[in-house]
Amino acid sequence: MSDFNSNGQLFTDLTSEQAAIVEGGLTVTIHSIQCLKAGADGFFGGKDEAFIKSSDSGFIENPGVTATSVMSMDSGDSRTVNRTWRNFKNSLRIDLFDLDGNFGNSDDHMGGFTAKSTGGQVFSKRVSGSGSRYRIFYSAV
Repeated sequence: MSDFNSNGQLFTDLTSEQAAIVEGGLTVTIHSIQCLKAGADGFFGGKDEAFIKSSDSGFIENPGVTATSVMSMDSGDSRTVNRTWRNFKNSLRIDLFDLDGNFGNSDDHMGGFTAKSTGGQVFSKRVSGSGSRYRIFYSAV
């Protein structure tokens, strides 16, 4: 919907996705994650305690919320994520970690990628690290 203010200037209501495009920003949605091989806990075996994080700055929404909740993942498991990040840049760094903080260790990095516009189509990226392999399904506009 468009409207004019008292000075004759045109104003238009935009969704946050449309505003990000006008501003030159990017909206990235992580739709789901698939565990191809769980192995980040190495010696302990078992499931990965996976979470997805973006360490980029310039977030439009929820600037303090940079990570998904932790997902218990075993080989062959898939999880719906549906987490969206919006920023003022034309790319966004996405990283996958295995939670190890409870044991005094740093979290294991299981790979990552830099997301750029997919024109809204869902793409997948394979990431690997620390003995694990995953596929992350995402879209970006």
